[in-house]
Amino acid sequence: MAYENGDRFDGEFFEDIKHGSGIYHYSNGDVFEGEYQFGYKEGPGVYRYANGDQYIGSYSKGKRQGLGKYIYFDGLILDGYWENNHLQGNAKIVNAKGSLVLEGTWKDSRWIGIAPTSSSTNTVEIPNP
Repeated sequence: MAYENGDRFDGEFFEDIKHGSGIYHYSNGDVFEGEYQFGYKEGPGVYRYANGDQYIGSYSKGKRQGLGKYIYFDGLILDGYWENNHLQGNAKIVNAKGSLVLEGTWKDSRWIGIAPTSSSTNTVEIPNP
């Protein structure tokens, strides 16, 4: 299925709605490969960003939900539990060589293991698909 905005979907449909396995090619170069239920990303999937980043993990109703890994193009890995597209609870950052960089508690993709200074947002940039 080709869309007017340049996106393309190769996969299964149920009554003209994405449902089952499929690959969605976004016009900006991003690609999602995984499962759909009634039009939403649902269950296991891999989202590859045009910049080389990728997310491998679970989705629910189109959002990152459950265990997953966000892998930056340089090999840095955020590994933990995702809720509503945000990293939540205990998670860790590992470098490309597999060495632990940081481990702690996260809330809404912010590390709350330390109190941020007034000029620091203490955030991690994670694009939303």
